[in-house]
Amino acid sequence: MVPNLKFYPPVYMEGPFRFGEYELVSRIGEGGMGQVFKAFRLKKMDGRELRMRTPLALKVPSSQLLNSGPATAAQMLAEAEAAARVHHPNVVSLRDVGEVHGIPFLVMDFLDGQGLDEELEAGPVAPDQILETAIAIAQGLSAIHQAGLVHRDLKPSNVFVSTDGKIKLLDLGIAKALDAQTHLTATGMSKGTPGYMAPEQLVEGVQLDAKSDLFSFGALIAELALGESVFRAASVGQFVMLMNRAEEHLAAESIGSRVNLAVPGLGDLVVRCMRKDPRQRPVSAEEIARLLRALGKPEPEPEPELEPEPTVDEAAAPEPEPEAVTGSEPAPKADLETMRQKWDRSPKIKREDFVRPRTGVQHRVFDWLSNWHYWFARRNSAGVVALSYTALAMCMILGMVYSALYLFIFITELFS
Repeated sequence: MVPNLKFYPPVYMEGPFRFGEYELVSRIGEGGMGQVFKAFRLKKMDGRELRMRTPLALKVPSSQLLNSGPATAAQMLAEAEAAARVHHPNVVSLRDVGEVHGIPFLVMDFLDGQGLDEELEAGPVAPDQILETAIAIAQGLSAIHQAGLVHRDLKPSNVFVSTDGKIKLLDLGIAKALDAQTHLTATGMSKGTPGYMAPEQLVEGVQLDAKSDLFSFGALIAELALGESVFRAASVGQFVMLMNRAEEHLAAESIGSRVNLAVPGLGDLVVRCMRKDPRQRPVSAEEIARLLRALGKPEPEPEPELEPEPTVDEAAAPEPEPEAVTGSEPAPKADLETMRQKWDRSPKIKREDFVRPRTGVQHRVFDWLSNWHYWFARRNSAGVVALSYTALAMCMILGMVYSALYLFIFITELFS
């Protein structure tokens, strides 16, 4: 029998407790608004109460906020409305919202993994993982901003890395609608976390927009690349002083150059995100995601320049003999393009110039020699042309001698 929990969930739990339609199994963490428990939904079937198999994350406000008055319920409702407006793979999904014995609660997907802050404590992050994480966070922020919200508390503990490597943005507890006219932040609860807050978040009465989240994004990604927080201060007063000269601090610490050593090009974008003037920051989280994806694409290797194929003249030309060393530079070779132009302008030899119409009976050797002579003459070789003419003349003379001898023998045999 699961005991029915009619009071605030205790800090130390010994076994499961029932909380309305849910069974709280164990505490799994704390968010900006309170505590988070691993829970299962209870459902009645055939007169029996069964526990569903899918684990969930149930969030309730802290006891301090619960005692602060009705603003807590309004804040919880605001978070529920904020989470319900966002549907994106990189933002945690809202499943249910309600109230049990005056205690408001939210039910979200249960994520198996660890926070980004725990990964940072474990050691340095690989460069390719830094870029993938930055792209996922930027895409989640873009979805939040497109839903008309500002997260206002982006930090490593609010970024969850599941066991399968998926990135989820958590804790919209102090998220604020861009068109909201009232502040629902509870007493004693800041609008962000020192070290990641934008300078304008320290000023009362300033209307925050999506550019404030971009500053927090830059501080988070810089910490991911460097392994340490960019804005370290021993007290809130020192942090405020640090924010007043944020750009001087970034230049003095060489943040951009150091981040570029981890991921080339990322440091310049990070420094842009952390400009003190919001107007000098990138236009949107969507633009940041696009720039990050461009950084992840490898630059195309230049295609090797192919040498032009040698012409017929160049292939047939003999290799030049090495010149004697005289101390002067060798004469430059003729330009290939100039040689090609000379070839185009030179008169071309046609087959009709060598194979002319003939009558009567001729020896097959004459045709064969004509074709052979034409094939070599096309290569513009003067020596071969002269040789072919000589061979052709000799064949004609031999043919005439053979014909005369054959005629002499025929006449001799006729009159003998």
